Amino acid sequence: RSTSASNNSMNASDVPTVPKKVNRRASYQEVIQQNKLINEQKKNAARANLVVKRAYDLNDPELATDVEIKKLFHSYCRNVNDMADSGFTATDEYLNPMQFVAVLRLVTGQKSNLFKEMQTFKKFDVHNNAALSETDFADGWKKLSKEENHGEYLYNIKKIVGEDNCLL
Repeated sequence: RSTSASNNSMNASDVPTVPKKVNRRASYQEVIQQNKLINEQKKNAARANLVVKRAYDLNDPELATDVEIKKLFHSYCRNVNDMADSGFTATDEYLNPMQFVAVLRLVTGQKSNLFKEMQTFKKFDVHNNAALSETDFADGWKKLSKEENHGEYLYNIKKIVGEDNCLL
């Protein structure tokens, strides 16, 4: 029995060993292949995220009219009595820069670039009185849509002030 017991027991030299991983530098061909795979993955990701923007003709009936742009203005405007020395009459309504930024963010869907937003406000404020009148607001949106070829802004305004929408 002693012989069978010694045959069943394993020595340390009998234990199979896992070959050690050899650290080696990747060959030039392996690096090229890895770069090709990475570039292909990037292209596929870009294709998946590709959004085709619709080109709008500024005479398209799906775009906001002056009436709809003014409706958006009146959803956010304030009375002149709240603003001193503006050059407006007592019956005028206006948008201050922060109200304009709220509307701009709503229409464009862009956020967090206050400098760019204030530059856009300056484009709209043709009288340089730090307030937008109804006509400044409407003319500014039409001008911005023409200059930057962003008919989608007018499309978004039409969606925002549509029949079934409620502005808060």
